[in-house]
Amino acid sequence: PQNFLPLHPFQNAPQVTTGRDESLAPWPRTKNIVSDQLCEYYGLVTHLDEQIGRVLKALQDSPHADNTIVVYTADHGLAMGSHGLLGKQNVYEQSMSCPLIMKGAGVPAGKQSNAFTYVHDLYATICDFAKVEYQDDVDAKSLLPVMAGTSDFVRASVFLPFQNNQRSIR
Repeated sequence: PQNFLPLHPFQNAPQVTTGRDESLAPWPRTKNIVSDQLCEYYGLVTHLDEQIGRVLKALQDSPHADNTIVVYTADHGLAMGSHGLLGKQNVYEQSMSCPLIMKGAGVPAGKQSNAFTYVHDLYATICDFAKVEYQDDVDAKSLLPVMAGTSDFVRASVFLPFQNNQRSIR
């Protein structure tokens, strides 16, 4: 039968289907379209891994490895086919989560957490690592308690808006 629902079924925001990332492939999204997008995405991730490896190797070979912390993060994740979407212009789980990877002196190796955090929490976290005082009026929470295993979280919830018409509270 004819597909009467060629677009995303939840029109909760116009940019969900018209945003930059969603213009990368035609609608409706087929298995082949999503597979091609995933191949490109994984290729980019592999390239990025290689480049980060080069940076870490150069740091290891330098005299600065013992007093440097490397932080890798991103602004949002990509849907990559989930919910028929490719990009990040939504508040579904795949787009709300983002990587936060830290390596360096004092950073516990292999520690993983699903604790809620904001990117600006890195301010307090890095200040704590460097033993530098930071302003109390800044809404940043150090992640050191989570990293040290003394707490499972530093925030009980997070608020995630997108433009003026999508909101998520977790």
